[in-house]
Amino acid sequence: MRDEALKALLEERWRVSAAKYGKRLLKDPDDGVARCNRAVALYEAGRWRGAARAFEELLLREGPESEGAPPTLFSLEYCRLELNQDRGSLQASTLFIELSNEDHPFYWDGVQNIACVCNRLGESAIAVQLYRLVLGVRPHAYAYNGLALSLGELGRSREAFTCSRLPEIRGAGTRSSTARYRFYPRPLEPSNTSHPQYPVAKPAHPAR
Repeated sequence: MRDEALKALLEERWRVSAAKYGKRLLKDPDDGVARCNRAVALYEAGRWRGAARAFEELLLREGPESEGAPPTLFSLEYCRLELNQDRGSLQASTLFIELSNEDHPFYWDGVQNIACVCNRLGESAIAVQLYRLVLGVRPHAYAYNGLALSLGELGRSREAFTCSRLPEIRGAGTRSSTARYRFYPRPLEPSNTSHPQYPVAKPAHPAR
């Protein structure tokens, strides 16, 4: 079962992997390897509700001081965005920012997620400030798009139109909303740790 679950995970057969790690957990609820990898598999499969619960369980078991807390929080915030749980996403995003710093590979994506949530919650002026902060560090098509939407919510249509054109003019990246950043420490099945693999992060999608 161990080899089969890991093989499915590495082959990106997410649903199969999640099911096999779920069976392992039924046999041994304290199997930290299975718990972590099942959360990742659910996340990659786009099963946001199940993935969110799995990440919440990880945080409850391991605590905010654990090595895996920042990437777990980041993935949890994205799950909640997909589930339209905006205040829950904001809570996870804020904790992620508090536990990381600008050197963390997902830091600015976390700020961008906060901007997305702020616009959804009607705080478009704050969203504009945050998107501009992100764009000052790295031009990205989704940040430009989010900024344009936030400006539109404020009635600043001329600025919004200009922002929507900037990615084409400046050649900003155009990752799709399904792009993944992989964060897979090796080995995946060590005998002396319960942290074989931590979640994947996704860039924020524009507010809708």
